[in-house]
Amino acid sequence: MELLNLWVQATWELVLETAPWLLLGLLAAGLVDMFLSTDWVAARLGRRSRHPILLASILGVPLPLCSCSVLPTAATLRRNGASKGSTAAFLVSTPETGPDSIGITFGLFDPLFAILRPFMALWSAIVVGMWVDHTEGDSEDGAPPPEPDPHHHCETGCEEDLPKKRSVTRMLRFVLGPLWSDLAPSLAVGFALAGLFSAALPAETIQRFLPAGILGMLAIGLMGIPLSICATASTPLAAALVDKGLGPGAALVLLLTGPATNLATLGVVRGMIGSRGLAAYLGGIFAAALGGGLVVESLYSYLERPLRHGQAVLEHHEHGLLAQVSAVLVCSLFAWYALGRLLARGNSK
Repeated sequence: MELLNLWVQATWELVLETAPWLLLGLLAAGLVDMFLSTDWVAARLGRRSRHPILLASILGVPLPLCSCSVLPTAATLRRNGASKGSTAAFLVSTPETGPDSIGITFGLFDPLFAILRPFMALWSAIVVGMWVDHTEGDSEDGAPPPEPDPHHHCETGCEEDLPKKRSVTRMLRFVLGPLWSDLAPSLAVGFALAGLFSAALPAETIQRFLPAGILGMLAIGLMGIPLSICATASTPLAAALVDKGLGPGAALVLLLTGPATNLATLGVVRGMIGSRGLAAYLGGIFAAALGGGLVVESLYSYLERPLRHGQAVLEHHEHGLLAQVSAVLVCSLFAWYALGRLLARGNSK
């Protein structure tokens, strides 16, 4: 019973810490969707685009899509003539970061790490894109890429046809529908796991069982590749592990490898970029994450500054009215999602 109480307390503390930044990130994601459509992105990355890998990496950073919902746009890029490398770069940069994940990173980590994260995601995408093009080239196998499920793990609100006109109503329908349907399941799991780790793991667990330096980053990277959790949801999990002694470099490795890989969608990715391209894709993600982790680890060691700006999750401290109201709103959004799923299941019977 004591562990359950600590678990609930730690999870609530995480929600309080992150809620204002998460809501701000959702608002920013809605604005990005309003002014930067995926159709516009696909049109810019066809056969005639210049510096396609760099452009695909940059355009993927602000789009609020996870590793499943990015697939339809990536498939459109390939059909429009984008190279395998630029398609792979887009598949990496888009799920590794976004306005929602940047917002929650500001809430849980210091500003330096929140700024470094999207830049390292961009670097990772460029490395993967160049590696895929070098390994696979752009030879065609005569078959078009398979049609992916546009919202692989969405349960409700994903298939709605959003009005084309830019408006606040459209933005809210996107945020409360497709975007939140993408985020809610894995974000709930992320909060629950982070709370459990904070409550159950002793403070010295990471130092005792995880090697320091490059070996620790290798271990975290191997754990992150099959993790299949979105960028936003992986952030509280990384924060909980940092509280238990995880270093800045290893935290970054986890945040780059987990969101960019999803075991359920690797078959679709293989259909887009080929078997050798898929091997280069996974190897590039791992190598770029390790390189970025070493840079961040060295930078924080040189600056001698802590990664987490606040206290450990289980150390209760006062939260202002904004945090409390935001936490209630976030919990209401989870309830909205759960109610939508129940109604959808009831209608399907």
